[in-house]
Amino acid sequence: MPHGAAGFQQPSPQYQAPSFPQPQQRVPTQGNSLSLEDLMKQLATSNLESQQSVSSSNTKFQQNMTATIQDLKMQIGHNCRLTVAPRDNCPIVVSISDHLGKETRVR
Repeated sequence: MPHGAAGFQQPSPQYQAPSFPQPQQRVPTQGNSLSLEDLMKQLATSNLESQQSVSSSNTKFQQNMTATIQDLKMQIGHNCRLTVAPRDNCPIVVSISDHLGKETRVR
């Protein structure tokens, strides 16, 4: 060990590999092991159920988005009303009123 100031010994750094738990290996017994065919059937069923769930979620999302868009269109329609009024010297005057009742005229 190297000596530091005032005669103290400094420990030399040593690398110690981290320890990981060893994986447990299962040894199937004859009574509860599934055949490859049964495992494939379970996998196919699980995949089908997952696809159906995702499809259902997508359909619900699309329905919600459609309803939200329609609601926003209605709000925009209520918040802004156009009135067209012809005049003698100006062919068209457009009056726009917002949801607060403030009116703006555009020629």
